[in-house]
Amino acid sequence: MQLRSRIANRIRYDLKYGLMIETLLRQLLRLGIEISFYYVFREGLSDTKSQKVKGKAEHGEITFLSIDEMRQIACIDDRRDSETDFRERMERGDQCLALKVDGMIAGFTWCRFDLFDYPPNLGFKLQRNEVYLYDMYILKAYRGSDFAPILRYRCYEELHKIGRNVLFSFSDKFNNPAIRFKKKLGAHITNVCLYIRLGKRIRWNWNLRSYPIFP
Repeated sequence: MQLRSRIANRIRYDLKYGLMIETLLRQLLRLGIEISFYYVFREGLSDTKSQKVKGKAEHGEITFLSIDEMRQIACIDDRRDSETDFRERMERGDQCLALKVDGMIAGFTWCRFDLFDYPPNLGFKLQRNEVYLYDMYILKAYRGSDFAPILRYRCYEELHKIGRNVLFSFSDKFNNPAIRFKKKLGAHITNVCLYIRLGKRIRWNWNLRSYPIFP
């Protein structure tokens, strides 16, 4: 009876937090089948509901990293991308915006200025005032102290200075931490989408629902 109870509790927990679905999707990915439910977010200072988040990282230095600094982020233990991958991003025009604390990189996010490139090659072209934010990462030593929303807000400010005041990003439907911090800053969900890939060539991307940008 105790075993049955533990199993039942585990199933309820997995269902509540979407873990069972995530496990199933990971298993399908091993078979070459990718299924992704995701949200498209619109963010930025142009949204009057955006709220500045305060914390010990608030006064850290925000800066665009140089191509010579790509080695530093490529050396992070749990990063899969190589220095070559990061350099290729910069060579096509993407920029890496980092938050430094006491001269050390605490977190970073990538900015693409020509395409909202998710799913890959199925996204949309960006206007001159728009940016696609992707691959945000906070180093382990700086997690748990509101570094993610602080970096995001500082990113809004820095991009606003160069005339990029409409920012787009995506989050997996089951990535609750990412969704929470974006909503905390006043980001709006504009679309709910479904992406399916079979093997390397067969791909579909459906817009399941659209929302007004500023309801």
